[in-house]
Amino acid sequence: MSASTWRDYDAVLRMHLLPVFGPMRVDQVEPRHFSAWKEAALDRGMSPRSIVRCLITAGQVFTHASGTTASPRTRRAGGSCPGRR
Repeated sequence: MSASTWRDYDAVLRMHLLPVFGPMRVDQVEPRHFSAWKEAALDRGMSPRSIVRCLITAGQVFTHASGTTASPRTRRAGGSCPGRR
């Protein structure tokens, strides 16, 4: 994964997701929380494309938190972080 992709993920997390979801434990976050976040983001004028980008990033965080990101190839290589070799 490129450095610019990592920077984009970091910006999405810092600017949009962590201010709202940061204090919550992963197992406390429910779909209704994301629905409320999405509505508030639309009300603030965030573009639908940016909202989708944020939701995709959030989905990746939850996938990683559940431990399901490592492909068999990545596990054989001894890692679980995309882009690490």
